[in-house]
Amino acid sequence: MDGITLANKITARYPLCNIVFLADEVDTYFMSAAFAIHASGYIIKPFTKEKIQDVILHRRYRFPDLSGRPVKVQCFGDFEVFVNGRPVVFNRQKTKKLLAYLIDRRGALCDTNTLIGNIEPECMADNKAKSKIRVYIGDPIVTFVKLRIDNLILKSSGTFGVDTSLLDCDHYRYLESDPQAISKYSGEYMTGYDFADETRELLRIKHSSSL
Repeated sequence: MDGITLANKITARYPLCNIVFLADEVDTYFMSAAFAIHASGYIIKPFTKEKIQDVILHRRYRFPDLSGRPVKVQCFGDFEVFVNGRPVVFNRQKTKKLLAYLIDRRGALCDTNTLIGNIEPECMADNKAKSKIRVYIGDPIVTFVKLRIDNLILKSSGTFGVDTSLLDCDHYRYLESDPQAISKYSGEYMTGYDFADETRELLRIKHSSSL
């Protein structure tokens, strides 16, 4: 398999992947074919550190650098949240489930009744259930403040969400066609959470269409 054929196969699956070709000599036909598939660079011998750095610097596709965001979220497989490389421990299991639901919604705000239906589906939306939700909301707020992370949980007129700008999330990266996130996805998403079924199916369809 030649380089052009391989590059076509890669970009068919990962359309925003940066492809750089290395060649022994100038080949106008090969160069034309390389840039026809929107390669990010074409380096001719001698291969030097400067040439490689220049191609990387001027690559075609760029992804937002999320590495500096304080909260790392693992959605693929079992849901987990990390700060400074360590898993965040909450006082209640339902707190973790609620946070997973808010992250699944990708910043969209939702009201208390919606939270009850997804976090406590066996409960009626009465005052007792609403009181539970308030406790579940308070837990991560206190937990993250202790970790010096303020305002991760957003509150507005009885609705709640998360500030996605604080999150480095594998699911969010996947939706941005980040190659590392795509390679990490193996078909599992927020294992054990029924509310994630819709997103799970959408990911399955998106992944299948890229194969």
